[in-house]
Parts: sequence; C-alpha cells; structure tokens
Amino acid sequence: MKTKMLCKSCGSSNVWRDAAAVWNPDMNCWEILATYDYVYCNDCKNETTLEEIEYIREKTLVKKLK
Repeated sequence: MKTKMLCKSCGSSNVWRDAAAVWNPDMNCWEILATYDYVYCNDCKNETTLEEIEYIREKTLVKKLK
C-alpha cells in the first residue's frame, strides 16, 4: 500500500521533513540516513504534524496522437 503525507492543519501534501543524508557516488544520488521530528508545511508556512493516508493515484486520460 502506498501512502501520502498530509499536513494535519490544512490537509496539504506540500510538506517537508528534516533529515540527514549522504551522497552515494556509485548511485549518483542522496541516501537518507535518518529523518527527524521537525515537519514544515509550505502552504501553512508553519511547523506541523503529519497525517498518513492511503495514496490512490488518479488515472490520467491520454489522447493518442495520429
């Protein structure tokens, strides 16, 4: 089951979480080592707490080009 994190104050999914990461040169990407308690909502512009909900992706209709 996929989940989605929402701001408990406003319901936005535009949230950030404080974390520690290290660069992996073999994978050429950041690897998260730990996440911390601080969560920020970019819509509320304030510290918040998270609500975790089941994520169901909406199907996108695509028109086939001739």
